[in-house]
Amino acid sequence: MASVLQGKLSNFDTDLFRPLIDEAAALANVEYGANHDTDVSLRIIADHARAATFLISDGVLPSNEGRGYVLRLIMRRALYHGQTLGLNEPFLYKMAGHVVQMMKTRTRNCSRRNATSPRPSRLRKSGTRTRRESGWSNLMRRL
Repeated sequence: MASVLQGKLSNFDTDLFRPLIDEAAALANVEYGANHDTDVSLRIIADHARAATFLISDGVLPSNEGRGYVLRLIMRRALYHGQTLGLNEPFLYKMAGHVVQMMKTRTRNCSRRNATSPRPSRLRKSGTRTRRESGWSNLMRRL
């Protein structure tokens, strides 16, 4: 729908993805549009960083089952494509910060729960807080 409203041929050319693609290109020190394989990797990184950020902001943590497993796969694929572009240092947290900045005025999820924060704000149950914080620190160590 966004591509039609904005007169673009692809969703990746809309204001929902293009800033993320440009951010990934800047991190990898490559130019978007110069090479097809590079462009595919940049699109995957942008799409997966966006999806992972929303999943994490919904309280999903990487695990071996359910949504946590999907999150793991999404993150692994983004990391793989980052490595193909020479991004060997952690970069997903930078992309997540960019997603949050872009989306905080558009959706309540990203503004309420900052997905890049290592300490999520107010949670109803202290047990959930402990699990979430330990999961987040494990995630950041692995990235």
